Amino acid sequence: MLPSYLRAYRTAFEQVTANVESLTLGLSQEQFNWAPAPEVWSVGQGLVHLNKASEALLPNVEKALRHAQAYGPFGTGPFTYGPLSRLFIWSVRPSSPRLPAPGAYRPGPSLLDRDATLQAFRTLQVRWMGAVEGAKGIDLRELKAASEAAPLVRLSVGTWFEATPLHQMRHVEQAQRVLLTHGYPVKRP
Repeated sequence: MLPSYLRAYRTAFEQVTANVESLTLGLSQEQFNWAPAPEVWSVGQGLVHLNKASEALLPNVEKALRHAQAYGPFGTGPFTYGPLSRLFIWSVRPSSPRLPAPGAYRPGPSLLDRDATLQAFRTLQVRWMGAVEGAKGIDLRELKAASEAAPLVRLSVGTWFEATPLHQMRHVEQAQRVLLTHGYPVKRP
């Protein structure tokens, strides 16, 4: 059985996944790709951004956890995180001021395949939840990982577990605003 702090991380990933499923249910390719302005991402572009962020980070988190399962650092949470981690977590929350996405995380302008993008998102979410489950008994404050897009930024795995679903919710909320924007293509009978 997962300890409560790991269950909370897993639940956060599950909730984001459910929100994305609900948000995209029944969207056509046109609706998935529609953006209200060139500087505003479509629903699909927001999901591609999240996929790129996970693809750049998750393999390093998984690798760090595999190593830690054999060699440590071992520990039992819940853990507290330092000022840099807290600042990072705050910066990616839905209510935080918008920051430009690093170039490696930006979606391209091309039309996106709805089903392929959603399947990639689902697969990555399952991997995130598996990583959380594999973290039992690991000191998530001491174990560090970096994203391939910013290899000098090594944060604790616990920080990544907390920040990632918050960042994902930020983009779910952005996508919800796109669906409510004037001019959004409505379904035709």
